[in-house]
Amino acid sequence: MFQPSTDTAPAFDPQAYTDGRWLHRNDERQEARRLQFNFDALLDVAIDRSPGATRVVSCEKQGGRGSLNHGFAIRLDNGKCVIARLPTKMAGLPRTTVSSEVATLQFSMLSLTSRICCYLAN
Repeated sequence: MFQPSTDTAPAFDPQAYTDGRWLHRNDERQEARRLQFNFDALLDVAIDRSPGATRVVSCEKQGGRGSLNHGFAIRLDNGKCVIARLPTKMAGLPRTTVSSEVATLQFSMLSLTSRICCYLAN
C-alpha cells in the first residue's frame, strides 16, 4: 500500500504484476505482465479530476486472480476514492479494453438506480 512520505516512491512496485506466480518460467511470465507507466502522472490525474483534492492520502493495488489489468484504489484528501485501471499488453488492445469498461460504467450510471462511481478520465 502506498503511504505518502518525504520521498515520492511508493511502498510497492506499481508496475509489477503481483496477482500470482508460476511454477514454470515465472520470471518470463511476470515480465510479460509488467506495465511501464508514469505512476506519479497517474496520481496527478486522480487529483486533477477530483474537485477539492490536493494530495493522495493512500494508494492500494487492486486486482483479482488472473486479472489482466493493473488496478489502484487512490484515496484523496477530499474523502474520495478514485479507482484507476490500466490494461496490460496481455489484455488486448488498450483502447478497446478500457473503452469497454467505461461503456459499462456509463450504461450502469444511466440505467441503474443504485449508486455507481463516475467515470473521470480515459
